[in-house]
Amino acid sequence: MKIIKKFKLIIWDFDGVIKDSVLIKSNGFEKLFEPYGLKIVNKVKKHHKENEGISRYVKIPLYLSWISKDMSKKNIKIFYNKYSEIVFDKVIKSPWVPGVKVFLEKNPYNQIFVLISATPENELKKIISKLKINKCFKAIYGSPKIKLNQIKKILKKFNISSKDTLMIGDTISDYNAAKS
Repeated sequence: MKIIKKFKLIIWDFDGVIKDSVLIKSNGFEKLFEPYGLKIVNKVKKHHKENEGISRYVKIPLYLSWISKDMSKKNIKIFYNKYSEIVFDKVIKSPWVPGVKVFLEKNPYNQIFVLISATPENELKKIISKLKINKCFKAIYGSPKIKLNQIKKILKKFNISSKDTLMIGDTISDYNAAKS
């Protein structure tokens, strides 16, 4: 807490940081591509594991190309929606990462909290609203916005130096965005 206390701005990731929902997202991709066989499911599972924190807007078209599926915008959107249907309620019902909800709600050091996730922004806002933590965040950003670009905009928007900012994430993409 001594380290966290010194920052003016905390940028939070969502899956794996606020809710223990990483496995739900992984299982969602597997379930979505289950009808196309175990070989595809294993390939999807491996790719997703190696690219956690990357948006479904990037992954799903790639996975569809692996099964030579119709790549029209309409079909891709159908898969986005199916994936959302698979994971949405499960994410809401997933366990909280221990201590996070209380910390967010109390905000003991009166810091600015911003949420950035690879989850689509409209879906993320619905999840946050259902969890009743939307008032904890000064801003909420999701896909298709790129984390690195959003971090730069947030620092400028709140006029806070990167030295006074902490990003809490759990993937290499979070690390790379924070480091940059």
